[in-house]
This record gives sequence, C-alpha cells and structure tokens, in this order.
Amino acid sequence: MKRHQDALFALEWRSYQPYLPLDAKSRLIWGATLLVLLAASLAFIGDSVSIESVFAFGAFLVALLSGYISMFQSLILWENGFREWWLTIPAPRRDLLRAMALAAMRMQAYAAFGIWLVCGLHGLVIAAMGTNPGEAITGTRLLGDWFAYGFLYAMLVPLFTAVGYLILGMYYGWRRWLVLPFFLVLMLPILSFAIVANPTEGVQRWLQPDAVFVCALIGSALAALLYRGMLAFVTRYGMTDLARHRPGGHAKASEGKRSETARSRFRVANGGFAAIYGLERARFRHFASLTLVRILYACACVLIGIGGYYVVRERSGALSLIQVMLILMAVVPALVLSTLTQFEANKRRIDWWLSLPYGRKSLLFARMAATWVSILTWMGGLFAAAAAGGALHGGGAFAREFEAGRDGMLLSFMVLTYLGGGLVINCILIGQSYAFRNRLVSWLYVPLVSGIYFVPLLVDKWILTDDKLQRGVGPTSWIWLGIAAAACVPLAVFCFNLGARWVHLYPFNTQKAGRRSCALRDTA
Repeated sequence: MKRHQDALFALEWRSYQPYLPLDAKSRLIWGATLLVLLAASLAFIGDSVSIESVFAFGAFLVALLSGYISMFQSLILWENGFREWWLTIPAPRRDLLRAMALAAMRMQAYAAFGIWLVCGLHGLVIAAMGTNPGEAITGTRLLGDWFAYGFLYAMLVPLFTAVGYLILGMYYGWRRWLVLPFFLVLMLPILSFAIVANPTEGVQRWLQPDAVFVCALIGSALAALLYRGMLAFVTRYGMTDLARHRPGGHAKASEGKRSETARSRFRVANGGFAAIYGLERARFRHFASLTLVRILYACACVLIGIGGYYVVRERSGALSLIQVMLILMAVVPALVLSTLTQFEANKRRIDWWLSLPYGRKSLLFARMAATWVSILTWMGGLFAAAAAGGALHGGGAFAREFEAGRDGMLLSFMVLTYLGGGLVINCILIGQSYAFRNRLVSWLYVPLVSGIYFVPLLVDKWILTDDKLQRGVGPTSWIWLGIAAAACVPLAVFCFNLGARWVHLYPFNTQKAGRRSCALRDTA
C-alpha cells in the first residue's frame, strides 16, 4: 500500500480499536461473549447434529456478521455528520472506500476467529462426552474440520463485507432495483441453516473438509473479483451520490431534481411527554421513510408472504414461523435501544439529550416506547404479509386444525411470554449504565448482557416445547408465567430506575474514551 493509503487505513482502523481485546475490560467482554456462545451452542445444539454442521452454522454466522454490519455502516454513512469532511480528504475516493472496507474486514476477522474457536471447542467438548451421533469425533477429523473451515471463514469475511458495501451504490436512480437481488444474497445464510442441519449423507458429504476446502478456494477467487467490482461500482456511483446527498433525504440532486429545503415531516405535540416521545418517534419514522429502507422492507414482506404461503401446509410450520417472529420482536427492541444510546454517546449528542427539561426516567421511557412502537409497527406489517400468504393458500392445515380453546390460549401465552420477556430484557439492559461506575458490577454484567439475548431461545427449548405446541398450554404453564412475572417485573423496574440514575456515565464509555485509555496504556 502507498503511504497515503496506509494513513487512510490507520484512520479507519482507529475507530475499531476500542472494541478490540487490548485491555482487561475488553478482554473480559470478548472472553465472556465467547463463553456464552459456547454455552449456548452446547445447550441448544449439543450433539443433535454433526460437528461439520456446527462449523457450517458458524460459517453462516460469519457471513451474516460481515454482510449485515457492513450494510448497516453503509446506511448510516449517508446521515453521518463527518461525511462531507471524509469526502474532502485529498485522496482518491477509491482509496477512501478501500481503507474503510479493509478496516471492516480486519475487524470482522477478529469476530470470525472467535466463532471458529467456539466451534472447535464445541467439537472438543462433544468428543470428550462421546455422545456425537454417527462417526466418532477423532482428533484427525476435528483437526481437518478446523483447518478447512478456518479457510472458509477467512474467505467469507471479505466476500460478504464486499457484498454489504455494494449497497452504497444502490441509493439513487435505477440502481435501487438492485436492492432486491442484494437482499436475497444476504438472506441466503439465514435460509441455509436448516439445510446444513440435515443428517442425510448427501448433505453431509458437502460439509466434509475436502469439499469445504474446494469451495473455499473457489470462493476466494469470487471474493477477489467481487471486492474489485465493489470498489469500481461504488466509486463510480455511490461516492458521487454521497457527495450530492443532503441529510434528511429531501434534496435529491443526484436524480436531477431541484434541491428543496429540508423541512420537518413529522409533527409533535406542543409539550409534555408527548413532545419527547414525538421527538424519539420521528427518528424511526424518518428512517422508515427512506426509499432504500422501503425497498428492503418490501422485499422482506414478499419473502415472509411466500414463507407464509408454504408453512401453513402444516400446523407446526405455521406455529414455528409465528414463534420466530415473536423472538425477533422480543430481542430486536433491546438491541436497537442499547445500540442507539451508545451511538449517541459516541457522537456526543447524549449531553444535549440529557439537558432537555425532562426527568431522566421520562427521557428513557420515551425512547423505549418509541423504539417498541416502531418495531411492533414494522413487525405487524410482516405478520400481515405472512397472514396474506397463508390466506392465498386457503389457510392450509393451520386453519383446518385451528381450535379456539387450544390454539387461542397457546398464541396468547406465546405473545405474553415473548413480549413480556422482551420488555424485561430491555429494562435489564438499561441498567447497564451502572456497570460503568462499579468495576465489580461490570464484571458481573458483561456475561449477563452477553447471554440475555439467548433467553427467548431458552423459552423455545424448555418452556414452549414441541409437546406444548402440539397439545397447547395448561393451567400449570399459566401459573408459572405468573410466578415469573411476579419475580421479573420488580427486577425490571429496579434496573430501569438504576439505569436512569446513571445514564450520564455513557460518555465515559465512548470510542473517544476508549482511544484515550489506549493512549494512556501505550505511554505507561
């Protein structure tokens, strides 16, 4: 790389350094996360599939992380306040894009290594237990899987990172229609989970180390071509669109239309709690109004509708689809809310937010309510699409076998369990700000936060079992749900109040604070 390219890469890589395991706290977070992933894989997967299928699950997870994180970074770049400054750096825009992509690939390589390590440890534990179905897990077999899938993971990182950044060139003009095949490519890993879990010989043959190694070789050539193609495509279209874009999404100079003055499209109340709720809600409404987001959402609705058409053939398939969507409704709001608060702290906007003439509880509750209403609204559209797809099939076996007493109570139990659990998870994560004050609490909170997203999966495995989905829930299940609510609601209220009291500590956990800590450690 040329000297200016090295400097650009160093600039981009600097933003990732606070997330690396370079100090005691970061190593704790990484270690706890990997242990939670290992525990989750042993609890939910265990010896139910072959070790090659476990490595294949890890490969899909690597692809999802690389693709969706780079896509998310591409989407927020349009509204980034440093976008114009970044574009005016005296260097070719192709080099700017290359530095950003390479830094993202390097960061994703750390995550891929962690997933690869977890899959290998999963194999070691299952081998030690001696319960793996089929052929025994020998040292030679595990070593072959480890090397072959390590090569595959190394190929998937640049391949899907390049795919994710392609969306930078699809924001305006005729290129918007490329979002549909783009979205389908990013959906491939999700759609393939069930395939690699199949124990049949035909599927397992493609998961063996020799076949995986050949696929990784072919994929490496494809990744190199796609990376170069992404640089050329985004440099020609995306970087020009970025330069013409005006934050707010109303000025469309890149489409040849007259630029208009950005104006508020979302009215809020004159004052009180409704005003701060309207302020928070406007953020999500603006995001949903972006044309690219609308196209992605329409693609998701079409895919869910197609899925609904086919899954209603069996009652169990329809219930599984409903369960998966409820799990997303339980987990996504908490993830969005915690990410949003940390993002605003990194952008130094949290000080302004806390200075608004409202109590901290009101500010946090308004943000949480706006997040939940937005996610429920979007998920409601997906549920409607799935229902429409099922209706086109005449309701299938789900409609013919539906019993109001059994299935009505079961669906009510599922909704209350997942959404109630999601609210509790949300409040517990809000209390994370206290961990910035107390080191002991921080050590306890890290594994808790890392594992809390697996709670809906625990519900799926031990509470809403296949037997309950088949026969329905009885009085005992409702009693246990009431006991869980009596225990979790006070905990949720306590964590919410604790988080509201110490939310002002978020600026001490920002990227800038992390870089300052790294600098102090280097000079020590």
